[in-house]
Amino acid sequence: MKQFTVFLTVILLIFSLGMPAFAEGTDDLIVNNCDSSANWAANSQGMDALETDGSNCTEGTGSIGATAINGKLNQLVYTPESPLDASKYSYLEFDIYFSDITWFTECGSVMFELTSSGTCDKESNRYMKKVLKNLFSTGSIEDRQNWWHFVFELDNPQGTANGKLDKANFNYFRFYTVDPITTTPDYTVRIDNMRFTNNPSNYKPAVEEEEKDASKTENTKESEEASVYVVKREDTNAALSGQLKTLLIVEIAVSAVVVAVIVVMIILFVRKNKRS
Repeated sequence: MKQFTVFLTVILLIFSLGMPAFAEGTDDLIVNNCDSSANWAANSQGMDALETDGSNCTEGTGSIGATAINGKLNQLVYTPESPLDASKYSYLEFDIYFSDITWFTECGSVMFELTSSGTCDKESNRYMKKVLKNLFSTGSIEDRQNWWHFVFELDNPQGTANGKLDKANFNYFRFYTVDPITTTPDYTVRIDNMRFTNNPSNYKPAVEEEEKDASKTENTKESEEASVYVVKREDTNAALSGQLKTLLIVEIAVSAVVVAVIVVMIILFVRKNKRS
């Protein structure tokens, strides 16, 4: 009887350790909640452009941003007080607002940059215009007009400069747009809820925009550009429901196997006692 009790205890322990966890997202590393302007800076057309916004945000009490005069934002920068170790994370994600997206097609250079050098253009991971188009089409945040959810793969930037980001020493974030055409209107940008994660929300891998067929008319091109921005964000609740169903099926299957093993052991134990 003692041997059977030990065996049963081992089986139950294996069963409990094999159960799936439901703590997805609890291990995120918060980079900045954007409720304060501390460690942020912005410049547009050579002037200080940093703005805080206590009403237009996706979490907490505010967001951080700037106004890009004539569509040109020299830079919006965040430098943490001390470097962050993101070595065990695969993604940087955040929410971002644009009052007008004309700049996206009219600016010659658009870039997000993550570095471990404390400055731009060194130990730099870059995410530029060709991959950002995909994020605009998949990341629209429901019930938050003109807000998008951006996700960058830390190990798969579009480009690097003078070495790549050392994830164990992240200390610089920058967004900028330059070289707009003369008719580009002003726009405001807001950033909120920035964090490193391993389970990004509503994410599809970014792909570079294919070159357009030169034979297409200007009207066709304009129509294609406009269609990018009306794609709805996926229902994260539906995705979570699907994951839970899969986990439930796995749990039921594991439970059935464990119960079957226990029943067999009980039968063998009873038979053994009868013979003795």
